[in-house]
Parts: sequence; C-alpha cells; structure tokens
Amino acid sequence: MIEITDYFAFTDESNHSDGDYRSIALVEVHEDIIWSLQSKFTSILKEHNVKKIKSFKWMKIQNKDKFNALKDILECIFPLLEDGQMNIEVIIWNIYDSKHNIPGRDDTKNLSYMYDKLIKDFAERNLDDNDQLYIFSDQIDSINWEELEEIIFNQNIQIETYIESFDIIIGSKKVHIQESSTKDDPLIQIADIFAGLAKSSFLDYDKYELWLTPGQQTLFGSPEKLSNREKYRFPIYKLIYDWGKSNGYGISLNSTRGFVTHNFKSPLNFWFYRPQHKNDKAPIKEKLKDKYD
Repeated sequence: MIEITDYFAFTDESNHSDGDYRSIALVEVHEDIIWSLQSKFTSILKEHNVKKIKSFKWMKIQNKDKFNALKDILECIFPLLEDGQMNIEVIIWNIYDSKHNIPGRDDTKNLSYMYDKLIKDFAERNLDDNDQLYIFSDQIDSINWEELEEIIFNQNIQIETYIESFDIIIGSKKVHIQESSTKDDPLIQIADIFAGLAKSSFLDYDKYELWLTPGQQTLFGSPEKLSNREKYRFPIYKLIYDWGKSNGYGISLNSTRGFVTHNFKSPLNFWFYRPQHKNDKAPIKEKLKDKYD
C-alpha cells in the first residue's frame, strides 16, 4: 500500500506592488494540530484584547496589546517548529535587483511567478512522493489564479482542476490550492505576520541596529526617537533571531541586514530570492512587450 500523508498550509503576501521589498509566506501546519493551534491563536488574541481577528496583521502591531499577543503567538509557535509539527517558508525579493529593475515590470504577474517558486521549492524540499499539500491562500485581487495556472502548466507540471481551486502534480506530489479568508481560516494571519516582518526587517535594519547598540548613538548625537511601529517591531526581530540562533537554524539578521536563512533544513526559512541567471527577468506588461522586446 502506498503511504499518503496530507499537509495543510496557509499563505499570504505583503505589499506586492509597493516598496523596495516584497514577500510571500507559506505556513504549513501538521493536520493533527490545526484546530488546537487555531483555538490557541484566537484565545491569545482575546486574552490581549485584540477583538477583531481580521485586523491582526503585521502592519497593525503598534500597541502593547497587539505586541504582547504576537509575542505569545510566537512563543506558542516556536516549539511546534522545533518538533516538526510546523514549517514556515518566506520568499523575499528586492525590486531593484537585476531581475526586477526593468521598464514596464508587471508586478501582478510577477507575484504569480513568485508564488510558483515558493510553492515548488516548499514541495520539493518538504514533501515525499505521494504526499498531498492543501494550500489555503488569502483572497487577494492581486493574484491572478489563471496566470499562476498558466505559469505552472508551461513548466510541464500537471494541473488537474481549474481556477477557483486547482491541483498541481509536481513529480508524484500533489498540491491543492484554494482561495480562502481569515474569517474561514484565521491561521492565514500567521502567514501575514511572517511575510510582513520578513520584508520590513530589511527596511528597518539600519534603525534596528542602532536600537540594538544604544551606546553607539551618542557618537552621532541624540538617539533618534522610535515610531510606535518600530518600538514594537524591534523586540520581535530580536526574539526570532535569538530563537533561531539558540537552535542552530542558521537564521541570519545582522550580517544580511534583514532575515535570511542559510540552513535549508531550518523549519523557518527566510529565502531571499536572487536572480538565477542573466535572463531571469520579471514579466513585463503585455501592452509594453513590443516596446521593450
């Protein structure tokens, strides 16, 4: 008998069309703990007076209640990552690298390309033959599921169903993708948190470094006042970095000036995407193709 294991994951992206850095996170949770984790997640939010679950996003971590809620959520997640009951993979890219810094770049279609890379990388590294991965992705207008299907199909990867939800076969591994919402699947918000903090760690790093070494700031004058967001973000960066270091997961922050994981076996993988070759270019908008081709 062929052994088949089911895996469940939740995805979200962060500002795919705004800012220097963009990101997508995939949070895979062992099926035995999905409901208990969801219950724990919602109870932590209630405990810290975070009343509207749908508003619990990285961009909104700017008060003590939400900071403490996120800290408790991370401290709940860390043992699950260590025990192999959970995996988190985040892809981050910079629009000023050689792949993306091109005239007429199509950010919407490029988001589909990056979803494709994230999903395939995760499946190839974490799934065995005959395993099945069910992905529930946050509903966003910016992802064109037909384009994602076309991108996958053009790589000679089998697709079984279409549009609203579809299955792809990577070798003998099956990935089922379906749109969802934070109302139906609150754990999507964990993907939002990791996508957001991965991206912002690069944007915030200069100021974060000064926060880490306050004595250095006196050499350059008075310390710069932190914004509310920075006040609550910086301890989260340090918490994740310290946890990764204590477990030998190869999660870098200081040397890379943003989160990057060097150990591909780490259950928390921050993958900073770099162009693979000189022809690795983001797609351009259809109406501009003739102009730039």
